Amino acid sequence: MAMDTIVLDLQNQVERLKRELEGWQRLGRVLGDVFRRVGSDRLSAEDAAVRLQAAMEGRLAVTPTADGEQPRDRERDQLIAEAQREVQGGRFDRAIEIYANLHERFPNDTRLLLKLGDCYARSDDVQQALVTYRKVARQYEEQGFFLKAVAVYKQILKLCDTPTEDGRIPKRTVADVRFALAKLYERLGLLVDALLMYEAFLQHAEETDERISTVREAMARLEAGAPASTAQSVEPEPLSRDAIRTYLRYGLVEKATAVFAQRWRNELLTSADLDDALRLAGALRFRLVGCSIQDALTVARFCIARHQWTEGLTVIHVSIVLGHTTEALPVLEQCWELLRESIDRTPPAVLQLLAESFRALEQREKAIAAFEELERYFREQKDATQVARVQLEIAELKQS
Repeated sequence: MAMDTIVLDLQNQVERLKRELEGWQRLGRVLGDVFRRVGSDRLSAEDAAVRLQAAMEGRLAVTPTADGEQPRDRERDQLIAEAQREVQGGRFDRAIEIYANLHERFPNDTRLLLKLGDCYARSDDVQQALVTYRKVARQYEEQGFFLKAVAVYKQILKLCDTPTEDGRIPKRTVADVRFALAKLYERLGLLVDALLMYEAFLQHAEETDERISTVREAMARLEAGAPASTAQSVEPEPLSRDAIRTYLRYGLVEKATAVFAQRWRNELLTSADLDDALRLAGALRFRLVGCSIQDALTVARFCIARHQWTEGLTVIHVSIVLGHTTEALPVLEQCWELLRESIDRTPPAVLQLLAESFRALEQREKAIAAFEELERYFREQKDATQVARVQLEIAELKQS
């Protein structure tokens, strides 16, 4: 009998602990709901305090919970499991039917709608997938889950590159998605991402799109580094090395180069900036997109001063090829003077770049001198093929 009493007592304690746990779980859901609503400006601080007090007293239950999650429902769980089996078996039509019915019953459960969109996408119904995903993204925005909304909009953009039976996705649709994504980036304080997405929006927007002027104003504000009123800026300091890296990360080579050049003019550059200079030189290797030639050559000067000959000469050579001969010549001559001090240790690739750059500038004597050093190098290496090639280059220069 004593043992039965102990068992019964333990069972009662377990039940009590279960009830307490459920209470704490309910309170956690209330807290999540309150903080989400306050964060999305849909609940005042005063209302939040009232709801929290009610939750502490056990007088408030919250449904739906965060992310639109519904209370556990056995039939609902069984239907979801059935839909997952249909998806695994490749029977997307049946899975779509189940998820669509579930969405009608639980319209606030965003994850069900997301699953529905996934099924449309996997069944190659791009149009329905786009419509559904856009509903998902808007719901996440309304619920205050901005990062989740960003992820869905990115998924939509990938779908926009998929051909459909009617051809490509309309430009208006792509523009709408890019505009919404840019606004979200700005709200999250991701200003560089917002700027890039606004630029992409302008590429897809129709000339008559009424949002163009708004976007241009936003871009001007972002260019100045001023965040929107709802955003918390994470933009790096204007002249910091972080600014160079951030702009390079997002492909804004001209902005990164301009920051680097300004750091040079303000005497902020040190040997620690060499990595940034090398990456900039690599980015400028094939073109100088929207970049000031003076800023580009500043990168070249810095590389040369740190004896990164290949990178510096590459930028100089690109500048010459693009017709900036007057600006490039002084930098090239500076490089030549420094190299002459250790010409016997100069790599052949550097000598080749040097010779070609002088030849492009019609500096015949210096081009010949550089080629002759190159010939000497290959003779020492006993590379007869390269020696013959360089001798031909020298002969052509002497005859010109």
